[in-house]
Amino acid sequence: MKDLSFGGPMRRRWTVIVALVTVVDFSVTRLRAIFGSDNQAFRPAADELENTGLNPKRVLVEVFASPGAAATVNFLDEHAHPQRGDDAPLPWSHTLTTDDPTQVADLRPCVGVRGRDCPHCV
Repeated sequence: MKDLSFGGPMRRRWTVIVALVTVVDFSVTRLRAIFGSDNQAFRPAADELENTGLNPKRVLVEVFASPGAAATVNFLDEHAHPQRGDDAPLPWSHTLTTDDPTQVADLRPCVGVRGRDCPHCV
């Protein structure tokens, strides 16, 4: 009877696996060094990403109509919270000042009979 030994095939597979892991590790390390992801000098600190507020934005929103008319005015304030002015006398204006670069100005005036002429002012 022949003696079966698993040492030879296992030893060969083990060396191939170790060689493959070594080559992949070396390649990844070199690629990270080339593209600078390991370099701590180029990473911005957390305090550098804060908005310094040096360039405030000012938005003037206005609603015009014949003098003496009234309207329901829906708008977003400086903190992006919805505000509503019922029966605001026209002409109407509001100034928003913010240093948030993602702030959106939104204005929805409703002039006329509430619910009939303007469905979103019900």
